[in-house]
Amino acid sequence: MRTLLIPLASKLRNEDLTKRVLDTIKSSLSNLYKYEADIVDDKEALRGLEFDVGISIVLTGGTEELIIGLAKIGKSVIYVAHDKLNSLPALLEAAPLIKDLNNVVIASVSDPRPDVEAFVRACKALLTLKGFRVGLIGGISPWIVYSKADPGFIKKRLGIEIVNIDLKEVIDLYEQMSVPKELRNKVVKRALNVIVTSDEVTNALKIYLALKTIVRNYKLNAISVRCFDLIESLRTTACLALSLLNNEGITAACEGDVMATLAMILGQLISGKPTFMANPAWVKNNKMLLAHCTIPTAICDTYDLLTHFESGIGVGVRGIPTYSKYVTLLRLSNDLKRMRVVLGRPVIPTRFSDEHCRTQIIVECKDSLEGVVKDSIGNHYVMMLGNHVRGLGILGKLLGIKDIEIIK
Repeated sequence: MRTLLIPLASKLRNEDLTKRVLDTIKSSLSNLYKYEADIVDDKEALRGLEFDVGISIVLTGGTEELIIGLAKIGKSVIYVAHDKLNSLPALLEAAPLIKDLNNVVIASVSDPRPDVEAFVRACKALLTLKGFRVGLIGGISPWIVYSKADPGFIKKRLGIEIVNIDLKEVIDLYEQMSVPKELRNKVVKRALNVIVTSDEVTNALKIYLALKTIVRNYKLNAISVRCFDLIESLRTTACLALSLLNNEGITAACEGDVMATLAMILGQLISGKPTFMANPAWVKNNKMLLAHCTIPTAICDTYDLLTHFESGIGVGVRGIPTYSKYVTLLRLSNDLKRMRVVLGRPVIPTRFSDEHCRTQIIVECKDSLEGVVKDSIGNHYVMMLGNHVRGLGILGKLLGIKDIEIIK
């Protein structure tokens, strides 16, 4: 990814003052770009710029046409204004003509670095998606009635290819797998409590090895599995397998939920860590319980190995996430026109309920969460450790998502 610093200035400028301001801003944005263009003060010079991602410094007034011209090139650009040399007035005048373009982001004037940093990360995420291959194994679970998307639409919007894979391949590979003793011991040793038999753990790890083989054979970056069908066929579950694959950077989602899989991929790219896909089990005013039978153990301080909630067989994972002051939740609509981002504080229940899936995390916000129920855009939400509201908001803008709702 070629990230280029692009300074814009009027021909009528004080060279010493302009250089002093530029040097100050460059220092504040150190390590966020690799290449730097000469000061651009003519529209013709814009045509010669070579970049994937632009960080444009509006150095002086009189740059309105340069600001607009750069935006119309079509590459992703973030504009950084400052409080001297009529920089901000120029950006304010040009902004109404470009701010609704998907490729344009405008940084904060008071402290632009967090916006620029999030912008660069979001751009890198989008470029990473090009050529991504997601294996849809066994198809979509019958209860996933909304969270579907046409593979052609996903390919066009995100550059991601959906690869359909028969569940029988998993079953056939499962029968061939032999679990190394070292792998079983490693998984069990890290667990705080193991409330399943050694055979159950072995069978769950055979699913893991089978899925990992499919990822390798099909050159996949992510998978979503119609996992409940494995319970009927093999009398075991994929919960532990998906946890371990997510640990390894292979996004692995449940139930063939394509939209949740996409949210997990985006969440992982923005946060840099595996994510937790979960059901909102209940919503009460400003609190919501997230629950599922799998969570990446890499984002947990401890975990227990229990049976799967609904079936009472196999291996489910109850994880206690690593401490984080905040968690961020992401949900996408199936037409990618809406994005809901929730920032809250995680609370681990003092007592786990036997009426919900094994991992249980309460998310508490200042704002009401009733919209999750009254204005639903689907079930599964994806949780990231940390505050990633800024990065997800910029990512949504670059994706052309017009309705971005943020709940804090």
